[in-house]
Amino acid sequence: MRRFQRTAFAIGALVTLLVLGADLSGLFRWMEDWTLDLRFRHARWERDPLGDQIRLVGIDDASLDSIGRWPWPRARLAGAVEEVARAGARVMAFDVLFTEPESGTVGDARLARAMSGRGGVGAPAGPATRTVLALNVVLERSLQARWDTPKGRDALERLTRGCRGGIDRPIETILDEGKVVEPWRSLILDRPNAFKSLAAWNALMEDERAGRPPADLEAFVRAMQGGLARDRHMGDFSERRLLEEAWQRLQSWREVERRLRQDPGARGSLQDTPPIPEMAMAASSFGVVNAETDRFDGRLRRVKPFFPTDHGWAPHLGVASALAFLGHSSSEPLVRDGALTLDGRTWPLLGDRLPIDWPTELLQGYGDGGDGPLAVIRIGRLVELADKREQLERQKQRQFEAAADLVLHSDVLAELRDRWPEAHRDGQARKAIIERWYEQDYGDEYLRTQLAMQAGGPLARGRAMAEWVRLRQAIDDLAEMGQTRPTVTELQLRHAAIPRERDAAALMAEFLKLDRAIPAGQAAIAAEEAVLRDIFSDRLVFFGFTATGTMADMVSTIFDPRTPGVFAHVVVADMILNGRGLFFVPAWVAPLAIVILGLTAAVVAARFGAGAGFVALVALLAVYAGVLGVVVFDRGEIVFPMAAPVSAGLLSWICATADVAILDRREKRRISKQFRARVSSQLVDLLTENPKALSMEGVERETSILFGDLAGFTTISERLGGPEVVKTLNLYMGAMTRELTLEHAYVNKFLGDGLLAFWSAFAPEPRQREYAVRAAIQCQRLVKEIGERPDRAGLPPITLRLGIATGKVVIGDCGAPPDLNDYTVIGDAVNLASRLESANKQFGTSILVDGHTAEGAGAAGLPLLRLGRVVVVGQSVPVEVAEVCMEADPSERIRMTEAAVQAFARCDHEAARRLFGELEARFGSSKTAHAFLDAMDNPADLRDGVLRLRAK
Repeated sequence: MRRFQRTAFAIGALVTLLVLGADLSGLFRWMEDWTLDLRFRHARWERDPLGDQIRLVGIDDASLDSIGRWPWPRARLAGAVEEVARAGARVMAFDVLFTEPESGTVGDARLARAMSGRGGVGAPAGPATRTVLALNVVLERSLQARWDTPKGRDALERLTRGCRGGIDRPIETILDEGKVVEPWRSLILDRPNAFKSLAAWNALMEDERAGRPPADLEAFVRAMQGGLARDRHMGDFSERRLLEEAWQRLQSWREVERRLRQDPGARGSLQDTPPIPEMAMAASSFGVVNAETDRFDGRLRRVKPFFPTDHGWAPHLGVASALAFLGHSSSEPLVRDGALTLDGRTWPLLGDRLPIDWPTELLQGYGDGGDGPLAVIRIGRLVELADKREQLERQKQRQFEAAADLVLHSDVLAELRDRWPEAHRDGQARKAIIERWYEQDYGDEYLRTQLAMQAGGPLARGRAMAEWVRLRQAIDDLAEMGQTRPTVTELQLRHAAIPRERDAAALMAEFLKLDRAIPAGQAAIAAEEAVLRDIFSDRLVFFGFTATGTMADMVSTIFDPRTPGVFAHVVVADMILNGRGLFFVPAWVAPLAIVILGLTAAVVAARFGAGAGFVALVALLAVYAGVLGVVVFDRGEIVFPMAAPVSAGLLSWICATADVAILDRREKRRISKQFRARVSSQLVDLLTENPKALSMEGVERETSILFGDLAGFTTISERLGGPEVVKTLNLYMGAMTRELTLEHAYVNKFLGDGLLAFWSAFAPEPRQREYAVRAAIQCQRLVKEIGERPDRAGLPPITLRLGIATGKVVIGDCGAPPDLNDYTVIGDAVNLASRLESANKQFGTSILVDGHTAEGAGAAGLPLLRLGRVVVVGQSVPVEVAEVCMEADPSERIRMTEAAVQAFARCDHEAARRLFGELEARFGSSKTAHAFLDAMDNPADLRDGVLRLRAK
């Protein structure tokens, strides 16, 4: 067994945390949806179709080809609806919008009657069919998003007030009166009629909410013309249609909101549209047909069970249809505690959406090109049946009319009876004509009316009735004379020479032809009625598009990128009717599964080789995905997270295994690349032989840290162009880096015109304080030498400020493993070194070190000037500070300065002032002296002999 690789485990753990963070931020949602689609398609072992309560009337390609392009005349559509109601459907749900009236016909009225009736004459006894109509709500509320701001709402209110003063006036006049300003004014001028319509609707809704709605349409029209004072229009005006549409829309919403659950907090869009009033009054309930697909791939996976509108909460069409089928009202509060609850059953919601529990197949027969065995019926079949029924009614009508006309020819019939051939006495006697006569009851009120109209006048009514009796007797006698019924051809040929006889014969021929056709048509209709009754009786019947043309209503689902949208409503209704639904495990399960699988995979990779580790990983993921992703989903419809946990296990194992496989080679290459330019070549060779000298986790070690900054470089940057600035910076930094590496330093990073280096980067270095001070002195010499070069003549001088501190810090990888791009140091000593570099400006020095560094440098004989205890800016604890002196510094300056500092430390301020004065008198003005003199002028600094710096 391999040695446990802690680095590999750490990488696997880090990958696991990254996957966890990505999952919590929602980055894995699209992949989780994809895995759920796979489970729907492949993880169900048994057939799980929809229930038997639902049928679909499809507006399909074949029906459109035979009947014509959509929209059809609503009278024809009404015929199909009547047939479904006649067949005994319990609920009809329409995934078809009826938001616009049909002009110039009675189609709307007929369709509304079909939606509210019991199926027409001859329908089986039973409860009336309930109807669920479609509502169109705007999901992407572009207009409202733009105008739903304080200024936008104010502009709409001003527009509405202006329109109340006379909507028929020019839009510029209305905007001027309402004092509508830019940018709203330009937006309104771009679409004046649309905004006038919006203003009319707003005005109507304001009056409705205020409890003072107009009494009728004309009152509303007058009010929007400015009231009675401007009631001057004698006919139509262009804006009247807008007002009529708003009024009709209000009437529709009044019908709709009676069936919705009311909530003052529900807000919809101004573009939400109900059915026209005739349809709204005929409907039992309403449902929203709009669908919100996934933004990532456009696939439909979830639906809102209820949608907010300005008139209440409207259910999804599938939900509304199921509620109507079960006898529930859409106004019931069904959503509680993040779930849809009905009759003791619960459907959990994800946010505010209901996940769709797709069946293993859609409705039986869909996609076979014709009528399904039971579930899917072409609407053309119903229209054809309705056409046959209307044709039958026309045939009966014509038979009525033929019988009435025969009354006027009863005397001719008597003559025909006398000359009827003897040959027709053969065969079985059967009074078919008179039997059919009595069966059809041609003496009903309709025929009597026809007779009275043809005989003319009230005085002729009695005579017409007498002729009616004679006609019946003539037909009776005619049937008795012949044992078989005369044919149409015989009647036409035998009496063609006699005009009146020919007319009577034609009427009798037509009567006999209809007498044969009507029973045949009745039989065919009865047979089709029986079939449809078996299909639709006591069912929930959806009407929707299954056509594939340009007007098709298609959505992307697990079945097909172009699935008829009505199927989404069908499936949602089926879920409620049959208690089907998905149960998603609690949200904490996903993070737990990610951590368990990810860390387990990391352990496997860190402990085993690639071969054995792969087998163990496959077994681990197969158990998780197979049991929880397949078996539990198939048997219990419980959804466990798959994408993020499996990804965590797989990615953790891959990354950790890759680290184990290439660790040695990568470490050598990384060390050589990262440190060769920053440390001595001997140290690089040592690190490549012993990579463990690098701390990945961070170790605590005493370290000397150096911060450097080029003073005056900003001035040079202003003088030089960009390329020259970079060239100059590289010149200085390159020289200092070479000197620092020679003194065993690790140059950690470059900070613009500064740098950071530290010692003991990979192992303790006993002489690090001496090395640090020597390196600082040498860097100062190099900077001075570069500034004195002839090619630098004429440029502002550059000086170097350095700060050095030594103390316990943490050294390690503080960047982005495994590349170790920032092997650095963290701790208080780092901050102190940075503060000492900055403090050079106040002391007028070039190199400042802390007391611990000074001890090591002093032991090595390096020149130092001790400045006592100082509190640097940004810290509160005093530290010993010393200046590193250059070789040119006179020893007398060092001695005198230290004497003055010691006097300040003893709080002998009088002596300190005197000594600093003598120092300046001999060596000139000194920033060091001014720092102490300024402190002695501040009473707060006179208490403990500590110098407190207050400026960087």
